Amino acid sequence: MRLHSGCGLVMAAVFAILGSVMTLAAPAAGAPSFRRQVQPIFYRHCTECHSPGHVGYQAISLDLTTYHGVMAGSTLDPAVIPRQPQLSPIMMVLDWNARSYLKMPPLGHQLSRKDRDVIRAWIAAGAENN
Repeated sequence: MRLHSGCGLVMAAVFAILGSVMTLAAPAAGAPSFRRQVQPIFYRHCTECHSPGHVGYQAISLDLTTYHGVMAGSTLDPAVIPRQPQLSPIMMVLDWNARSYLKMPPLGHQLSRKDRDVIRAWIAAGAENN
């Protein structure tokens, strides 16, 4: 079978596009793990209120004890918008870029920059259940 000379260029372009799409879909190398890095932060700082039966859950139905709970969000909005930490409500409240009563955790104890950056990087990498 003889290919036209333009076919090689077209095939190269198709493979380049597919490679780009697959790169976007794959988690970034070194991206934070939800189970090993993000979930422990939530357990240390958030689940005392944001778990079933507690005040944060009762107020807005936000459960931060599981991946599925995080991704389900609250009665108000999604908590996480994968690949868009700057638009994710969870980052707005953790970075204290929200109204004072929405700054989390409350009572003047903001998460460390390191913890917030881990969550931000996880969201930026696609917020995978890894």
